[in-house]
Amino acid sequence: PQTAKVVGPKGESIWTDRYGRVKVKFHWDRLAKGDDTSSCWVRVSSAWAGQGFGGVQIPRVNDEVVVDFINGDPDRPLIIGRVYNEASMPPWALPAAATQMGFLSRSKDGTADTANALRFEDKAGEEHLWIQAQKNMDTHVKNDESHSVGGSQTVSINRDYKGKVAGAHEQATQLSHTEVIGGGFLQLVQGGIVQASDTGIRLVAGQSILELGANGQVNLQCINFTVNASGQGEINTGGTLDLNISKPAAASDTEPTSAQIQNAVKAAFNQGSKE
Repeated sequence: PQTAKVVGPKGESIWTDRYGRVKVKFHWDRLAKGDDTSSCWVRVSSAWAGQGFGGVQIPRVNDEVVVDFINGDPDRPLIIGRVYNEASMPPWALPAAATQMGFLSRSKDGTADTANALRFEDKAGEEHLWIQAQKNMDTHVKNDESHSVGGSQTVSINRDYKGKVAGAHEQATQLSHTEVIGGGFLQLVQGGIVQASDTGIRLVAGQSILELGANGQVNLQCINFTVNASGQGEINTGGTLDLNISKPAAASDTEPTSAQIQNAVKAAFNQGSKE
């Protein structure tokens, strides 16, 4: 076996045919121009090559490859491997990153920062799996999918999020649940809505407050109110019903205020933009 450099036409960083073959220039060949005329098409060995399935990684122009010859025939070259050199170094600095292994591609005619990648960190106590999509990423699961996270999970989306569930959607949260929304909130429900709390429900809109207590107490606080009924109206009470009492009831706490809501939105999305 001997090594050679992958070559192609001027301006091309990837040059191959339908079989995944490439052209090479041998180091001893002083007459070769270092382009696609430097050799015949050379087959490339793959760790996995099947009938319409397998693994593909085309050696790129200027890569150093290991070339052998079938039965020693110089007219039947075969690339059996690839090697790094001073001009083509490994994707991660060695030996400092000797515990890292994986795959890192390069965008065609791109830079060191443009790549798709899958990397494993095997350092004891710091094990880590890193996946990067340089642009888009699609995942297709033809049946079920499950995720299990032993610690925390953080998701940051800089633009829009859309979800669609054709069946039932269930969510369980053991502790608190907080949502911060910078715009409007709309729910369209074809069936009924039930919200239940074992301690109470409180709705605040500026200076209007509606409180439903778990003890059966209902409080409504506002500046003015209007009740309209196109049909009959009825108020039933098992005790005394007081109207125009001598003094108004003590005002309820109006928090969260409008300013607090705006500050919460700013804090949430200013923090998200830094990720």
